[in-house]
Amino acid sequence: MLQRLFRQKTAGSIVLKYDERLSADKVREVLHKAVNLPTKHKSGSSVADQLVAQSKSAGVGLRVDENTVNNTPDTVDAKIPQGMGSYDEAMFKEINNKNGDDYSFGERKLKTYLVTDLGMKSPEIPLTVVRYSTRIEKPVVDTVDFSKLTEDQKTQIRKNLAKLNGVSTDKVTFDNNGNATIDFDGLSPQDDPKIPLRDLVLTRVATDKVAIPSDSDTSKVKAVVVANPLGYSQAELKQIKKAIYEANKDNQELGLSAKDYEKQISLEYLTGDTTASGGQNTGISNGMNENKITVTIRTDKAYAQFESDIQKHELTRLIDLRKDYTLSWEASNNKISGRTSDEGLAWMEDGKTLVYRYDPDKGEQINTKAVLGLLKATVKSDVKTDNPQLRENLLGTEIDTVKREGSNGQARRTHRSYTVDDKGEPIGVLNLVKLNGSSYGGFCKTC
Repeated sequence: MLQRLFRQKTAGSIVLKYDERLSADKVREVLHKAVNLPTKHKSGSSVADQLVAQSKSAGVGLRVDENTVNNTPDTVDAKIPQGMGSYDEAMFKEINNKNGDDYSFGERKLKTYLVTDLGMKSPEIPLTVVRYSTRIEKPVVDTVDFSKLTEDQKTQIRKNLAKLNGVSTDKVTFDNNGNATIDFDGLSPQDDPKIPLRDLVLTRVATDKVAIPSDSDTSKVKAVVVANPLGYSQAELKQIKKAIYEANKDNQELGLSAKDYEKQISLEYLTGDTTASGGQNTGISNGMNENKITVTIRTDKAYAQFESDIQKHELTRLIDLRKDYTLSWEASNNKISGRTSDEGLAWMEDGKTLVYRYDPDKGEQINTKAVLGLLKATVKSDVKTDNPQLRENLLGTEIDTVKREGSNGQARRTHRSYTVDDKGEPIGVLNLVKLNGSSYGGFCKTC
């Protein structure tokens, strides 16, 4: 019976966006509409109407007794397969292939059929499936206004859309309001994707509308603790991105995503050997200036940019030993070895000042490096929660074994010889030194 019906030449079309999967239900929905449209039958009746009429004339139904047949007409819905296995399963899978996070783009033909109760298929009914994407490199604008786009920006949008979606540039056009249309050969003009301008540009978000993690009283997300103002570890950079996301996750204008924020946020700063980077970077190399981090946020809808300021505790700050760590020593080991007559380590009454009381009558010189070896700093639990990149314990005894950039096979990055871990990344260490102007003057010796 399916062979004798006047059918549609095509099943129509389905248009999907880059993040939409083609489902069997969607195919059934389109097929259902197609078989209910007028055909070239002399009466103009649809496939659905023809099927009902033919089943009645053929006496399709359930026999009640020898003389009576319950004439229940056949329906087209029963002929539309439930699963994609009855269509072109290979093409169905190809259409739903993923390229990274997105489904594949472009125009394809999916063979569809009507199927009888006995499993016999009708002749092929081609269905056009188009999936398009707007995830192009978008120009940054201050406002979504087509009249303010330059001709170069308009041309670049058209080229980028065309290349991404597998059509020629002349197939992408703008209307007077800046809405873009992609003309796919297999779609009728009314079905061609129409893309509003707001989906094709990035709106620049002013810095004062971006929450920068800081130690200000009004900031919900605090500045990220870093070990060094001249270079950053991968763990620190990861935490910086997370802090920016947490501070701005409810900012709908920015549109940061919990899934993609690490890709949406980029961090730029001087890397490599800053001692050879030219005079303009001398301040960074000698430790007088911060190696500023330029943050760029680029989502599907917005663009923003700002810089770190470690002195103002904006985005980053250095380790504050009193604030971030608990300083301690073993109760049975509070004196320098061999100096039993010293009173040893103790806290002053304010609980903030550490002293080492030594016996001046002993007549032997002491070195604060020996005092350092008695100490241990343990990161506070609340600080560790917000800054998982911090080392759990800092031991005073590490000062002789810790690695330094620019020496003993470690790559040189500055003139400061900052401390690094086994991967060459900056770390914080416990130290006890005297200041000599703006520099460290080494360990202090007393008599």
